[in-house]
Amino acid sequence: MRTARQAVLWGYVLLIENPMRIIRLDNIPVTFEAGSESDLYARNLTLLGDASEVLPTISVNVRTTLNDLPRFKNGRISDIIKATVSLNSVHSSGSYELPISVTTTIGEIDSLPTDSAVISVDNLVERTIPIHAELVGELPEGYWHGDPVLLTNSVVVRGAESEISRIAKALCLIDLSGKTDAINASYTLGLYDNADESIPISVIVGVLPSVTVNLEILPTLEYKVEANIVGENNLKTIYEICDVTVTPSTITLVGEAELLSQIDENKLSLDVIDVTGIDGECVITRSVQLNGIPNDVFILGGDTKFTVSIEIREKIIEKSFENVPVNILNEDLQHYQYSYMPSNDSNIPTCTVTIKGKASLVNSITYDDLRPVFSVSGLSVGLHENLIPKLSLISSYNLEINVTPISCRITEPSPKPKPPLSSN
Repeated sequence: MRTARQAVLWGYVLLIENPMRIIRLDNIPVTFEAGSESDLYARNLTLLGDASEVLPTISVNVRTTLNDLPRFKNGRISDIIKATVSLNSVHSSGSYELPISVTTTIGEIDSLPTDSAVISVDNLVERTIPIHAELVGELPEGYWHGDPVLLTNSVVVRGAESEISRIAKALCLIDLSGKTDAINASYTLGLYDNADESIPISVIVGVLPSVTVNLEILPTLEYKVEANIVGENNLKTIYEICDVTVTPSTITLVGEAELLSQIDENKLSLDVIDVTGIDGECVITRSVQLNGIPNDVFILGGDTKFTVSIEIREKIIEKSFENVPVNILNEDLQHYQYSYMPSNDSNIPTCTVTIKGKASLVNSITYDDLRPVFSVSGLSVGLHENLIPKLSLISSYNLEINVTPISCRITEPSPKPKPPLSSN
């Protein structure tokens, strides 16, 4: 009975008296007082670092009635507790320890374990930063790209002097992978220092604008350039063009696909080089122009001049002389008999001589100039094949000479029969 009375009495006290309680609230975010940062900008100052990282979270002890305690559990703490820092007292760059002001819509603030925040302020400056474009990736084979054209070549940024001074350039990366059409697009920018290290965009005040880039992309055509020579049939009969070199021999044409499809070897030609009347060996070198390139098609590299070298030399001809008699040396007719193959009716061996060389020299050689010889000295009795006669008279000329081999059979003569003995 006594315990029940005490419980009723205690409930009456709670209901009528509503005693005070202290509640601890943790992780309360601290923000800047509304308009403080704008006022700081107006004074050409700015915070160093991100506001969400500069300001701490704090704990707050709130004194409130027992009846209001459930409201802290059921409501949003951010709607109840406000912790702010004012920047009104900041008028120059430097480090500041500023008081934290806390308000509550329920009860009253009892105490703050942390009652101040340390911030750093720098001068707010404005700089013009050059914009660079960097191409990454590769176009598909058979395509060309021009240089990127930026709608603007610089961007104005604002921020803390110590951080903005590090920025050396704003960079847009243009990926060429798989591109076959011209690019006209807007690209976001990145910030970099002189060492090409990335600088976070958060160092600037406001938004970093994008940049519009135009980049021409066109198909290409590999084209083999041929010399345009006339008069070759009017060279002296013993002369011919033995080599023609065009430098460069291959070019890359760039243009719209429809224009490139209309180009063939008959439409593009070099200036004519006439070799009519040239009599003698020589090398002709000419600088010529390529003609017939359609409008809106260009040569990669831009040069339309070509060097043509034409080498004119005597024709190399081949001439054969058949049944040429071979002069045999050092026969020992007292002890041996000789027979040759092939040979003429007089058992004089013959061969075929083939001569290859410059036409003027080969044409000047006659049968009388061919005096092949072969020495049988040292050959023993028997059949000797593949004997190559020598041509000493013309072997010193710059000619390619081929002489067919002969064969020689050496035998001993039959002994003469002895005369019959006389009966006397």
